[in-house]
Amino acid sequence: MISFENASLGLPSFVRPRPEPYQSDGPFGQFVFWLPGKTGNDALDHALGRQHFETALTFARAIQSNTFLAFVFGGICQHGAGSMERGFIEALSTRATFGRLPGMITEDEAFELFSATGTTEDEVRFGETEARDYLTLARETQCPEVIAALMESIVRCEMRHGSLSFFWTVCGAAYLGALN
Repeated sequence: MISFENASLGLPSFVRPRPEPYQSDGPFGQFVFWLPGKTGNDALDHALGRQHFETALTFARAIQSNTFLAFVFGGICQHGAGSMERGFIEALSTRATFGRLPGMITEDEAFELFSATGTTEDEVRFGETEARDYLTLARETQCPEVIAALMESIVRCEMRHGSLSFFWTVCGAAYLGALN
């Protein structure tokens, strides 16, 4: 669970409170995790996306939340992929490729995902295994573009089965990459 109590510097600029009539319980119901200001300049927006990733990673470390990056990526999935989002995804994929693999999703976490999203345990295990295999391949070939392409396919809704646990695992690897 995410707690912003340790966020002494405030929320990143791309995280906004959800308007009151649309709020619900839990952090995802209280905040829009991806609502950045865009410049309209593709090159600048791409660079800002990479910078937003570094901000998100710094914030995640400050609040000691290995799930914050996944919440932000979930917000990107709701928003769609433009230049800024691709910059964020490329930076996240690079950090994940050269980070450590997170621990396996526990049965309790798989049950929480099922309860919150309807994702079955088989789907959780499939996505997690795929992510670990592709992260290993990307690391061995020094090619984070493999991960970036798959993450973009999730944003475009081209990869559905196992996509939640896939991006959850990749975001966990990026978070752990900050420890290297």
